[in-house]
Amino acid sequence: MKLDGLLPKYKVNRPLSANERAGKLNQSKWQDQPFSDLMENGHGSVIRLNSTYLEVADRHYLWKGFMSMAFLVMLVPLLVMVGMVFFIPHWNDFEGVFFSFLILLISIVPGAYLIRMLLTEFFRWTHYPVRFNRKNRRVYIFGYDGKIRIAEWDKLFFTVRTDIQDFYKDKYICCHVLSDDDSTVLYTFSLPIETSGSSSSEGLNMYWNFLCNYMNGDIQDNVAVMSVCPPIEGRKEGFVYGLYHWAQILGRFWPVLLFTFPLVITHALIRYLVMLTCKVPKWSEEVEEECVVDPDDAVNLSAATNPKSLLSTFRFPNKAERTAILARRDALRAKMDAQISKDKRKRHVVLKDLL
Repeated sequence: MKLDGLLPKYKVNRPLSANERAGKLNQSKWQDQPFSDLMENGHGSVIRLNSTYLEVADRHYLWKGFMSMAFLVMLVPLLVMVGMVFFIPHWNDFEGVFFSFLILLISIVPGAYLIRMLLTEFFRWTHYPVRFNRKNRRVYIFGYDGKIRIAEWDKLFFTVRTDIQDFYKDKYICCHVLSDDDSTVLYTFSLPIETSGSSSSEGLNMYWNFLCNYMNGDIQDNVAVMSVCPPIEGRKEGFVYGLYHWAQILGRFWPVLLFTFPLVITHALIRYLVMLTCKVPKWSEEVEEECVVDPDDAVNLSAATNPKSLLSTFRFPNKAERTAILARRDALRAKMDAQISKDKRKRHVVLKDLL
């Protein structure tokens, strides 16, 4: 739930660190130690999936509105204190002026900081998409500054960020665009998945497998784990989907949701207010021309293919569905083992819980 990338911005024009080199991920390799399935539903980040490209939201989209709610809760008391200044009597005496100045001093400085933090989400873009083109092996990044950048998939440097010394110690997968010397970072973005410092790296493994399988393997495996795509392609997210989004995070199944629903409504409302103030990202004509989808493509998942009722996703899988999931995972493991056996001399990078 960190805002880094938005504030502070990623550091660029710098050499790769030792930890970044140690955590490098190979674009042609699965994470197989231990075996990790593909990330279910793409961690709620998949905007569109077809045989040409996979478009996902940014890491901050998943938690959009959460930090704003926290900042607003802290900002309201400060605004009340500023308002009190105008109701203090005896403006002409020393005591009234002194207390007015003291209240303003206590309120304005932290208030300005909180407003600055709020503006990392309010009045920006609804999300910052990244598009992975399976056919031409290119990656299109809609940056936090609104600029569109194009990079070659096989030349990108993916790494697990583990050199974090702050309170949260969140771990996530960063991607660096490097200079010709392959050691200087020119631009950075991150994949839409993060884990806390105390948890395992299985979630990172699963999302990496989801992405690498799309670029290198059978995309039917990706299709098999998909269920819902966020309706944000070319439009702003609505309040109803915001409810669904937070319900999935705070209480995915009915028994839990009954207790967390007040929090779900509160988070969804703030998220909706944030979305209303934001602009919708739009790809350039160059990107769209390079990502033309075959009209006869049998795979074309988006919000248009979502279930008619999202309520159907708030339940435990039945016996037949659990059996199908296990069968799919066994088949996926067999594919992975077959791939590994082709090159026994090279092993996959293992995500280590360094923190």
